[in-house]
Amino acid sequence: MIAVLLFSSCSSHTMPNRNCPLAALMPDTGVFPNATKYQSLRSPAPKLAYGSRGVDSGLQEYLIGKTASAFDQPRATHEIQRWSTVSVAQRDYVERRDFALQTGDRFGPWSLPSAITHTNVFADETVIACGAVEIVTKMYRCWMVGRYQEYVVIFDTEIVSGVLELAQVNPILSDIDNRMGACLAKPVIAK
Repeated sequence: MIAVLLFSSCSSHTMPNRNCPLAALMPDTGVFPNATKYQSLRSPAPKLAYGSRGVDSGLQEYLIGKTASAFDQPRATHEIQRWSTVSVAQRDYVERRDFALQTGDRFGPWSLPSAITHTNVFADETVIACGAVEIVTKMYRCWMVGRYQEYVVIFDTEIVSGVLELAQVNPILSDIDNRMGACLAKPVIAK
């Protein structure tokens, strides 16, 4: 009987009332290499290329490590979109996953390098991939798109040898997954 009640409280037709502040869902700089800084959390998140913005959203940007040149300093973004229902989040997840998996002259090919060993435990749907991206200059990027019930989470980072290596992405992804799991494990607050 308890399982039925829990399942019905997470229906795809209603948004559970949760106490999960977006700032608490963002990884702190301790899981990044030394000297990483973050800019203040922007909430609501600005609309990006795919134009979505959930009921609640936030975007945190990180400047990773310390380098001799600002051009060599990798950047990362962590975005959270919370949608009114699980079904809307499912659609947003598919759109963002497909957007991130674009290939062509300036994007990809995408793959999961063997150095990325993290597996999301709490996500309902997830994809992690790395590949080349050329916007102004060519760079190697890794990203994760995951759906955690009504939340869609996007993490994107540049990889720069000697500053942020592929294996150093694992603890960041693990921290994000654990924070989302802790949020979803909290009891749903009665409306």
